[in-house]
Amino acid sequence: MTVLRLMLRPSWPDSEPGLAWALIAASGECLGTGDDSPAHWPASNSTELILPASLTLFTRVKLPQASRERQLAAAGFALEEQLASDPAANLYALGGMEEGLSAVAVVEAFVLRRAVAMLKQLGRAPDRIIPEEMCLPEPLPGQWLLANCASGRIVRRSHTQACVLPQGVVGDALAARLLGEGAPEVQHLCGDVEALPGVALVREAAAGWQQGRMASPYDFAMGELASNRLWRAWAPALKTSGIILAVLFAGQLALLLGEAGWLAWRKHSLTSEIRSLTQPLLGAQALPGATALPLMRVVDNLRAERGQAVRDDALYLMARLGEVAGNTLNLSALETEGGRVQLRAPALPDEAFERYRQQLAGSGVLLNVRRSEGGVREWILTREP
Repeated sequence: MTVLRLMLRPSWPDSEPGLAWALIAASGECLGTGDDSPAHWPASNSTELILPASLTLFTRVKLPQASRERQLAAAGFALEEQLASDPAANLYALGGMEEGLSAVAVVEAFVLRRAVAMLKQLGRAPDRIIPEEMCLPEPLPGQWLLANCASGRIVRRSHTQACVLPQGVVGDALAARLLGEGAPEVQHLCGDVEALPGVALVREAAAGWQQGRMASPYDFAMGELASNRLWRAWAPALKTSGIILAVLFAGQLALLLGEAGWLAWRKHSLTSEIRSLTQPLLGAQALPGATALPLMRVVDNLRAERGQAVRDDALYLMARLGEVAGNTLNLSALETEGGRVQLRAPALPDEAFERYRQQLAGSGVLLNVRRSEGGVREWILTREP
C-alpha cells in the first residue's frame, strides 16, 4: 500500500503546471519525491492532499451538542465575527474536544474546491485533505514541536492546535505573544529550525509532510469533497467476489450444456433403436414376437426420461398381438385411439381367430371383431378393465 501526497499550491491548476509530491510506503518510508505535472505522478493506492502551512486557521469554539453535520453547519456562524467573512465562503473540519471547546480548522473554500475538482478529473481524488501543520508528530502535553516550512516556522502546540510564525519582525512578535499566553516546558526542534527564546529545547530529526505517517485530527475530504472511500475500500473484495461468481456461473453453464448435449444424444440413440426395432411394422406386417419385449423396454425408458407414463396401452396391445400372431398376420390398416387399437386384416379362419382371442385373454387383452363399411373385417384390441 502506497500513498501519494500532493502539496497544494493556491494558484494550481490555473498558473501552476504541477505539484510537489512524495510517495510514502505503508511503513512511513518516503519512496520518492518530485515536482511534476500530473502525467508524471507515480501510481499509488491512495492520494492525500496537503494544504500548505498558513492556509488553515486553527481555533476553538463552543458548539451545541449535535451531530457532526450540524456542528459543521454551526461552526461558520460561531466563527463569523472572528473570521470577518461569509461563513459559506469557508470549509470547516472538526478535530474533537479540548478544554471543553470544539477544535475547528477553517480553510478558504474556493481554492480547495477548485483543486479537488481537477484531481477528480485526473482520477486522483484525494482520500484525505490535511493541513501541513498536522503533518508534524503530535507533541506531548506541555511540549511544542517546531519545523521549517515555506512560509516560516510551524509551531504545533497540541493535538489540534498549530500556527505559523512568518519570517522577520511579525514572526518574532507573534512568538512573543504565544509565549506570553503560556510557554511550553520543552520545545522539540525538527531539523534546522530557529528555537524560541527562553525555552528548553531538544533537537530531533527533520519532520514534515514528506516523512512518516500522519495522525491528523482534521480531514477536509468529506461531504462534497469526499472521494467515496467506502467504495474504494471494498472495490478489491467486490472484484474478487465477482471473478469467483463468474467462474461458478461458467461452470454451471458448462454443466447444463453438457447435460443438454447428453440428453440430445440419448434421445437420438433411443429414436434410432426404436426405428430398428419397429422396422417389421413397416410394409404392413405385424410386430414379431421376438422384438415386442425389447421395443416396449426402449419406449418405456424414453417415456420415463420425458416424465410421461411408462406403459402405453396401444403399444402394449400391439406387442401382445405380435406375440400371438407372429409374422403370419398381414395388416391393411392400423389406428390407435384412447388406448384402443383397430386393425384391418383379410379374412381369417374362425379357428385361428378363436385361438388368438383365447391367448390374448390370458394376457389381459380383449379381441373383438366387427364388420365395417364395405364388408371389411375390423379387429378391436382393448385391455381388460
